[in-house]
Amino acid sequence: MSRLIFHVPFSIDTKRFSASQIRPLKMIEAFKDIGYEVFLISGSQKERNLLLRELEGEINKGVKFDFFYSESSTMPQMLTDKSHIPTFPLLEYKIFRLVKKNSIPIGLFYRDMHWKFDQYRNETGFFKRSMAIFFYKLDLVFYNYFVDVIFLPSLLMKSYLPGYLHNKKIEALPPGHSIIYSEERTLSEPIKCMYVGGIKPPLYDLQMFSSFKYPLNIVCRIDEWEIMKDIYKWDENENINLYHSSGLELNNIYKNNDIFLLIWKPNLYLSFAMPMKIFEAIGNHIPIITNEGTLVSQFVKDNGIGWVIKSADELPVLLKEIKLTYSDKIKNLKSISKLHHWSNRAEKVKNCLKN
Repeated sequence: MSRLIFHVPFSIDTKRFSASQIRPLKMIEAFKDIGYEVFLISGSQKERNLLLRELEGEINKGVKFDFFYSESSTMPQMLTDKSHIPTFPLLEYKIFRLVKKNSIPIGLFYRDMHWKFDQYRNETGFFKRSMAIFFYKLDLVFYNYFVDVIFLPSLLMKSYLPGYLHNKKIEALPPGHSIIYSEERTLSEPIKCMYVGGIKPPLYDLQMFSSFKYPLNIVCRIDEWEIMKDIYKWDENENINLYHSSGLELNNIYKNNDIFLLIWKPNLYLSFAMPMKIFEAIGNHIPIITNEGTLVSQFVKDNGIGWVIKSADELPVLLKEIKLTYSDKIKNLKSISKLHHWSNRAEKVKNCLKN
């Protein structure tokens, strides 16, 4: 069996249903699905240090690995322990150096650059922000030295990388899905809409939904709802149902709705994002309505899997006309769904890195 090394500089929390936790698990599963035995390096700094020694022993015994694939954290890699103290400051350096010394190709998925945008500056104190940005920039220098291929959620993110990284091979590796949807969708009367994701301004400002006239199912984290419920007051709108679901429960919500809404207020950071929920919608064959000016809107338009509006004000008119083209969108979703399985993402990594 072929082997690879999968590295994440943190402990994967299987109880947290955020993209940063789900994605590594899905990629590990996908690599196994395409025939790989995975040597996983994850956990606390202490645990990763022990796994480094184990990996060194495997390599010294002559075990061959096709490639090394890493997924970055939303935090600098030295600060990912709960204490945020770099107790093993050279740990990742030692891991990557061992791999590079043994001529194993290295690929890294660089998750995001939220630290370069206003919302990070506005939400983080000066001292904490300055220290974190130093370590974020140190990570990029580190990647420049060790990494052969940088994978990004979208190629639009490349323009925010420092120029010295532009000489690297850079590839898009958006999220995927693992859904096999076999049912036939028919449009409900009245139309049922859903939203999944963040609800906390300024990044996610959903006040446009407060007077929504159609059945709307909103799925969000309970901690965010506790903070925002007095602002949104969605419990005063009988059309809105609120859920804090994940996993199989979330799949049932996708199944019982007609339209997936991704309506954002203009935001530079979100303009190049490719959220995991978009691919969950594709896997569930549920057409998408989104607003223009984002990478998601271009993707929806290019693939004919939904509708693009200028603003939320156009939504009521569109929903009245949607039945005219609904079946066409379903047909297109069925056509592209198989192209976006997690196994396709694993195959791309393999093709980019395997010697």
